[in-house]
Order: sequence, then structure tokens, then C-alpha cells
Amino acid sequence: MVSTENVEELLGKVLTCSSVLERAVAELYFALYSKTDDPIIALVFKKISLDSSSHASILEEVATITKLKRGDINCREFLAEQYSIVERAMSYLETKTKLSRGELRTAMEKLLLLENYVGEETYHRILIPLMAGFLPIQSNLLVELMNDIVEDEKFHEKAVKAVLETLTTESPAS
Repeated sequence: MVSTENVEELLGKVLTCSSVLERAVAELYFALYSKTDDPIIALVFKKISLDSSSHASILEEVATITKLKRGDINCREFLAEQYSIVERAMSYLETKTKLSRGELRTAMEKLLLLENYVGEETYHRILIPLMAGFLPIQSNLLVELMNDIVEDEKFHEKAVKAVLETLTTESPAS
């Protein structure tokens, strides 16, 4: 049987590392925004970057308010492959001034895996039910904030798929 302390510890790790991951994702999408020639695709990246930055801040505040924030966690280790995807993508982007359509398509294929991870499965099906027992009295407000993040993540996943489809089907002159 899982103890309340174990659930609280896990929830603290998830909240803390989700915030760290969202901040890294925000930086990644901002880098993509700055290295993309297509102004519409760049705008999509900028929106995802701004949303992810907001998510990071909200998740950090939720962790603080609920007294679940963990400073003693190695998020790179805890998140494993998801964090590694972001790190590898950022390292790659640091070597580029601009991305060709082919390079951008490859990056989008990898980021789709990441968007699938940080989307509904994590926040809605795992995090929100776990949070229920550890939230202050105004829990419905925090759940609404978390649901808003879930909706943003659904948009991010759809947007990345749409960018990938655009890069696959449109010619460079489009």
C-alpha cells in the first residue's frame, strides 16, 4: 500500500520537475521561433514558448502554495528521456543560425513525442487526481488552473502536428 508521504513526495517531484521541464520547453520553442524563417510557423513557436513559460510559473506556484515544492530533486534523472529530448534539441539548435525545412521537420517529429508526454496524460490523468488530497480549500480554483494547462497542451500537440504536416506537404515556396 502506498503511504500518504509517498504520494506527497511523488506529487512534489512531478510538480517541481514539470515546472522545470516547462521552462526548458519554453526556451526550446523560443529558440525554434528565432531560427525559423516562416513567419506563421515562427508565431506558433512563440505562442507555445509563452504558454510553456506561463505553465512553468503556475506549476511552481502550485507546488509552493501546496507546500509540495521539492528542491532536492534531480529533474534530469527523474524525467529521463523527456528531459533528454529537450537537452538534445537545445544542443542541436545552438549549432544553427537558421533551420532548413528538413531540419525543422526532423525537430518537429521529435518534439511531437515531447508534447505527447507533457500533455493530457501527465496533467489530467495523473497530476490533477493526485493533487486533490493535498490542495488548500480553494482546490477547485487550482484544478481549473491545471485544466487550463491541459487545454493549452492539447493545442500545443495539435499545433506541432499541424506544423509538421505543413512542412511535409507544402513546397518551400508556399
